[in-house]
Order: sequence, then C-alpha cells, then structure tokens
Amino acid sequence: MKQLIIRIPIFGRTLALQIRTWIAKISTHYGVTNQTPDGYFIPMWDFAEDRHLEDIMNSLSKVQDEFGLSTIYVLQTFPTESYRAVCFDKLIFTKSMGIICMTDNIDHQYLRFSWIRLRCVLRLSKKIGREERLVGTLPSFNDKYEKSVDHQSIFAKFYEGIPSPNPSPLKVRVSLSKYESFR
Repeated sequence: MKQLIIRIPIFGRTLALQIRTWIAKISTHYGVTNQTPDGYFIPMWDFAEDRHLEDIMNSLSKVQDEFGLSTIYVLQTFPTESYRAVCFDKLIFTKSMGIICMTDNIDHQYLRFSWIRLRCVLRLSKKIGREERLVGTLPSFNDKYEKSVDHQSIFAKFYEGIPSPNPSPLKVRVSLSKYESFR
C-alpha cells in the first residue's frame, strides 16, 4: 500500500489530504437486500470470520427466543468458518437492526455498512474455490410476524434445505445489490 499526505496551509490552519493506493484483486459479488416490497426488513446476519458454528448458533438462539423470531437458517462459505444467517420475519427497520446489533459475534463492518446504506445485503454469488452451504437451522413455530415469501423464494433457490414458501409468489420482488470486495 502506498500513502501520500498533502498539507496545504490556509489562513493559519492546515488542510491535510490523505491518499492511499494499493494493488489487490477485487471481486464482484451479488447479494440480496433485506428490504421487502412493502417497506419492511428481514433480519440478515453476517458474522465475524473464524467464529465457531456452535457460538453462532448460541448467539442466534438467544435473539430468536428474546424477540420471538421464526426459523433462522445459518449459511456457511465452506471450507472457511464464515457464517451468515437469515430469518424471513418482516420487521420495521429499527427493530430488524436492533436485533442484528443485539447478536453476539456479528461482523462490525457489516453493521457499519448496513447503517450507512439503511439496509443489509447478504451475498448470494459464490466465491471462487468455495462452496455455499446451509449448515444449520434453528426451528421455531412462532408466527408472531408476517413472512417475506419473496426472500424465502430466493434463498430456497440458492440453498437446498430452505423450503419454498407455500404458496410461492408468481413474481419474486426483492432488490439485488452488486458490490466489490477484496475477498
């Protein structure tokens, strides 16, 4: 990484500009946002790297019980210990983000960008040399919240083991997001 700092004196003060450059492979990924067509949001989690599945499941189980959430599906980018999770309950934005913030082991950069964008994005595209898997389910028979059948339809197509909603929507209405990352 190269760094350049330019200092410009202006009226007795100094304006400092910092420029950083680096050469790295950038990957383009596609993900789905957590916003529903009717303006609600579903909880979607992206966990910090190298956390154990048992810790992730315990963290999710606590918030599931505390907030009365329905079934939560845990996804892994195999062979790494990189986990994400999704629940299809439709909530207002602040409640959805509050639940995500209350979850232990969450990736802080994911939280930061979710607040900046005012929506969460979970990657659906595959990473080179890695496999996407459904590795855990936290079942719940709680029907406290309405479900996003649109999101459930998308995730059911990408992950074997997530059931398609019944009835399935004729047209799936979710927002996809393209983004770039160094991984």
